[in-house]
Amino acid sequence: MLDTALSWKHRATYYTCRQKVQQVQEALMKGKDDLSLCPYCVECTQYTQAQKKVKFICGHGYHLHCINRWFQDHPNSVGSCPVCEGEKSSRGDAPRDEAQTFILHSLHRRFPTIITQECIESWEGCNAELWLTVLKCPRYSSLFSKVFTRE
Repeated sequence: MLDTALSWKHRATYYTCRQKVQQVQEALMKGKDDLSLCPYCVECTQYTQAQKKVKFICGHGYHLHCINRWFQDHPNSVGSCPVCEGEKSSRGDAPRDEAQTFILHSLHRRFPTIITQECIESWEGCNAELWLTVLKCPRYSSLFSKVFTRE
C-alpha cells in the first residue's frame, strides 16, 4: 500500500511540475514586460495584495516572502533584482533571457528529480515552449525493486 501511495505521489509531483512549466510557457508568451509569475516560486503574482509584492526598477516582480528568502540565501545581493543579478547561464555565456533562465533554475530547485541539471544545460537558451515538449516523467523506482535487489 505504501508503494502505491509513493507511486501516486511520484506521478502527482510530475503533473504539478508539468503544470508549472505550462504556466511559465503561457506567461512568457504573453510578454516579458509584465511577467505575472514570481520568478522565485513560479506562482502567480497577479492577485497578490500590493503590500505583499515587490517590483524592482527593472520591472521584475516577486512575492515579498520570496524576495526575502532569496536575500537570506544571497546576502551579498541585497537590493539587487535576482533575475538581473542572479543565476547566469551554466554555459558561462550570458543567457538569452535572464528571466527565463532564472525561472528554469527555480523549477530545478523545486523539482530536482524531474528538471535535472542535464535539463537546465540543454534547455537554457531554448524557447520555453520546447521545455513542455521534452519534459518526461522519470521512472518510478518501486520499493519492492529496492528490497529484492539488496538480497
